[in-house]
Amino acid sequence: MLIFSDSRQTAARLAPRIQEYSNKDVLRPLLVAGYQALGAFTGLRKQLSLEDAYLAVLLAAGQLGVRLRPTLLQMELFHQSKVDKVLAEGNSDY
Repeated sequence: MLIFSDSRQTAARLAPRIQEYSNKDVLRPLLVAGYQALGAFTGLRKQLSLEDAYLAVLLAAGQLGVRLRPTLLQMELFHQSKVDKVLAEGNSDY
């Protein structure tokens, strides 16, 4: 995206926000898809809360093949690999 502005200061403040807005645009549909996937499990449906947002995003990212960052931090890599393993095995009870 190319943005033109009469003010260099305005353009300089906007540039870092573009990445922030882009991340939010990616996370919103993943959050919805993840909660829908978790809600498909009857035993979980009534227990879901906002505390499950991280799991919902990881689940949707794994199902849809979305990579959230170029390189994951050690703990993120651990969580994503566990979710990916469960998805590959088809063990939804886990």
